[in-house]
Amino acid sequence: MPPSRLGFAVATPICVSCQEPIQHPRFAIHAPCHDRHRFCEICFQRLFDVAVFDRSGWLPHCCGHPFPIDTGLILQAFLGPDRLRRFREITSESENMNWPSLKDMDRRKNMNSLSFKDMYRLKSMNQLMLKNV
Repeated sequence: MPPSRLGFAVATPICVSCQEPIQHPRFAIHAPCHDRHRFCEICFQRLFDVAVFDRSGWLPHCCGHPFPIDTGLILQAFLGPDRLRRFREITSESENMNWPSLKDMDRRKNMNSLSFKDMYRLKSMNQLMLKNV
């Protein structure tokens, strides 16, 4: 643990997704959840890349709390204007598709109540995330 200015040891934050230490804590992305989980820049970008690749328009979230995508400058700094623009295009398209959001699917208690389309979406997201590991 590196020492702080006051001489106390400061714990290096761990990315909740990849479980690796975040080398530059100033660049850790704090999740909007109550536990204030942290993401490294790469894992945070992957959350948005999955939504763009899957074209589902689901909002990246942590512990059921979606990341606010309208905070502008912070997201542009971590995602870049092109990635953010593509994500916003996908989310606006998905509003017209009338698909349930990931949050709606999380609320369902058992997998038997999921439709075929919901199951396909979950399967494709899991496959993509496993490829990137």
